[in-house]
Amino acid sequence: MALVLGYVAVALLFVALCLTANWLRSFRSPFETTTAKIFETRRVVVGKIGSQQGGGIVYEAEAHVQYLTVGISRIVGQKRQTI
Repeated sequence: MALVLGYVAVALLFVALCLTANWLRSFRSPFETTTAKIFETRRVVVGKIGSQQGGGIVYEAEAHVQYLTVGISRIVGQKRQTI
């Protein structure tokens, strides 16, 4: 009897987990996603950081991409991301 109750408890826990996961995925993400083609990427030095103990170099990643939005293909010259 206890074994059956254990199986039922595990099954109910699994169902509750699935329902919670589906409920959480139903909310819109604050970030929009799209599919894009990357034509070119490069790393660009934008500055340096110096101190008495050492230093560092600040890079940005640039990419030429093409993405589809609302049925219109757009080519974006540069997207920059500081590394």
